[in-house]
Amino acid sequence: MKNKRFGMLSVALISTLLLFSLNFPVSAWELSSPEESLKGLKGVHLVITGINYVFEQAGITKVQLRNEIELKLLANGIRIFPEGVAKIEADAPYLYITVNAMKAPNELFFYSIKTELKQWVSIFRDKNIVVYAPTWSTDVMGITGQPNLQNIVREGVLDSVEKFNRAFLLVNQQKRYQPYQ
Repeated sequence: MKNKRFGMLSVALISTLLLFSLNFPVSAWELSSPEESLKGLKGVHLVITGINYVFEQAGITKVQLRNEIELKLLANGIRIFPEGVAKIEADAPYLYITVNAMKAPNELFFYSIKTELKQWVSIFRDKNIVVYAPTWSTDVMGITGQPNLQNIVREGVLDSVEKFNRAFLLVNQQKRYQPYQ
């Protein structure tokens, strides 16, 4: 009975995690690649959400992640707007990084990491319609034990930022910043 209950609970938790992490496409095709939306990007405003007590207990803090993410972005020539500047510049996009975790039975944790660049875009059929929408994104999700949560999530976040960096460099042809050479 206990194993059956554990199995049902695990299926429910996995289903819930999958439901919240699904990324529904707006259209079935694109005129440009998501990387093209990064061309000419002057910088980003960085927003990190979802870091809660589960992460803090595992030794992951928002400040620690933010510092590591900022270093990766700056090393690739991507400027990070201070909070006030991003709100002043009309075209300043936001790099949203959302990290979620849910404790499951047997000391397991379900986690998801979503990284999106959101910026103002106009609708193809009517250029006067302008909306704020993600133009580039990547998702990671998995299951891990408590001892691995800190390293797995930290590496997942930094890997998603590295994917963003590669996409940015692909369309902007900038060289990585080499500080002491």
